[in-house]
Amino acid sequence: MRYCLIFIVCLLPLVTQAQVEKPMTWDSLLGLVLQHHPVALQAEYVQQSGEQGVRRARGAFDPQLFGYYDQKQFKDTDYYRLLDAGLKVPTWFGVELKTGFEQNQGVYVNPEATTPTDGLLYAGISLPLAQGLLMDDRRASLRQAQLMEKMTEAEQLLMLNRLVEQIAIDYYAWWEAYYQRKVYEEALALAKVRLEAIRAGFLQGDRPAIDTVEAYLQWQTRLVAWNEAQLKWTKTSLTLSNHLWYDGLVPMELEESTFPRVSIQAEAPMQMTEDSLLMFRKEIIQNHPELQQYQWKIEQLGFEQRLKAEKLKPKVNLSYNFLSERTGVPLAENVGAFNSNDYKWGLTVSMPLLLREGRGDWQITKLKVKEAQADRMQKWVSIENKWLSAYAETQTLYRQAGIYSQALSNYQQLLNAENRRLEIGESNLFMVNAREMSLISAQIQWAKVRSQYEVSRIQWICASGRATEYLP
Repeated sequence: MRYCLIFIVCLLPLVTQAQVEKPMTWDSLLGLVLQHHPVALQAEYVQQSGEQGVRRARGAFDPQLFGYYDQKQFKDTDYYRLLDAGLKVPTWFGVELKTGFEQNQGVYVNPEATTPTDGLLYAGISLPLAQGLLMDDRRASLRQAQLMEKMTEAEQLLMLNRLVEQIAIDYYAWWEAYYQRKVYEEALALAKVRLEAIRAGFLQGDRPAIDTVEAYLQWQTRLVAWNEAQLKWTKTSLTLSNHLWYDGLVPMELEESTFPRVSIQAEAPMQMTEDSLLMFRKEIIQNHPELQQYQWKIEQLGFEQRLKAEKLKPKVNLSYNFLSERTGVPLAENVGAFNSNDYKWGLTVSMPLLLREGRGDWQITKLKVKEAQADRMQKWVSIENKWLSAYAETQTLYRQAGIYSQALSNYQQLLNAENRRLEIGESNLFMVNAREMSLISAQIQWAKVRSQYEVSRIQWICASGRATEYLP
């Protein structure tokens, strides 16, 4: 029941019992596919994956509780009991805030680790003065994850683009097969009527027997063509059914009573002046998701290059902690007892002498950036040429469809004239059949060009990389 309601709302010819002819437009099919197709759902999952990657990278800046306890008891001697617990808060600027409680007791506690009986409170910072001051692993990972999120959004658009393009190919192939079947169905019915009429004329003595043979051959020929068209219709229907799903989980099928609805008059393609064409090309280059992916990849490598450059600096880390003796009063009052006379600080410095590893990593990343820039430029040219090619093809096919539409009218006039000549005895069955076959051939060719035009028009839109924004 739930599925039936969905079909009624969407006006889509899916599995029902009533065998009433139901039209399926391109817009209705596209709306259903983009809502329920597994690829559309996968595109959403890709975007969600990018969002979770950012969340994961932000985890490096999460406050962290820590604790350490170590005790040794041997032969009734309390060697030591060491306790250190607290909270670390990393910040975006590389500074790490730290506070905690330390309590060390026992006979053999190292004198420098000795604390008051009630323990020792401390609070301070750890600060990198050279390597890690401007960029560190945490900041680089977060920036790269944020760019990866944008890349997944672009990948989502590309996945939907490819899906829309494939749907267009399959839908208009289905429409072309449907139109051809209708043409051959009408031609077959006409040949059947003519055959019966000629048989009747033969029985009455008005027609020679050879005319019945010719009429029968015409009917057989059109029957073969109709069977082939019927097979093509069946195959294209099954191919289109591959795109029909419910929630990406339940496959649907087209009914035989479902047929495509396409306007006979082709929608005129967008006409552009040289200025508007140039402007639109610039817009595509700036906003095309595939080019944006390359750009964000270059920016990712830029953060990696900055991180590698930081590795060339010496490690100089400063730590400073205020100290306060625990006095047994509430913790908040102990925190207020910190003063500048009680402290602990330290400075660590290290640096490799030749820096070969750091310089090698930096040069490798630099080469990766150049390689990505070259790939982006190549893709830029490829996308631009593909878009221009699709634009030129669309314009040409539109003109071709108009020419074939006019030709159909002319072929129909010739056939009508030949039928009138046949009625007054100035023509014969062979000429009428030749006129009909010319008209049928023109109808089939028109449907082919008309289908190619619609596919080309949608491919031109898809070449912009944002089909879902320009299509209904």
